[in-house]
Parts: sequence; C-alpha cells; structure tokens
Amino acid sequence: MDNQLILIADGDTKNLGILKENLEASGFMVIISSNGRDAWEKIQRTPPKLILTETSLPASRNNAKFSRESARLSWAPKIILSNPFM
Repeated sequence: MDNQLILIADGDTKNLGILKENLEASGFMVIISSNGRDAWEKIQRTPPKLILTETSLPASRNNAKFSRESARLSWAPKIILSNPFM
C-alpha cells in the first residue's frame, strides 16, 4: 500500500501495540503517539492519511491544542477510539 500512513494516538500502550501490530500486518505504515504533544509534532513532520485517536489522551498541556487543531485537519479522516469500560 503506497503511502498509507496511519497515526495512532492513544495513552494506553497495550492498545497502541495491538493496533500497530494488526495494521502493519495488513500492509499499512504506522506511527504511534501516547500524548497530544507528540501526536501533533508527528502530524506536522509527516502528515498521515488517517488518524486514530482516543477521546481523552493522557494529561499534557498540548492535548487541548491537539484536539483543537486535529478538528482542522480536513485532509485526514479521523476515527475516534473509545473504551466504554473505563
């Protein structure tokens, strides 16, 4: 899959590992981030084709900026991850 980069932003390292492993096994290139600041920096450096993000990343002063700015990333579809059992 040519240029099919996916960014996963999730504070749960177990979720990151499972998603990354399965997506890479399906042929996607995957970058991961466990907080909003790191996710935003990675988006700026290498814009992904898809963003998977959880509803509330771990506390970081830049998480609000990531949430606000990610809404303006119209070129990249977003899938919101949610764990109703937490």
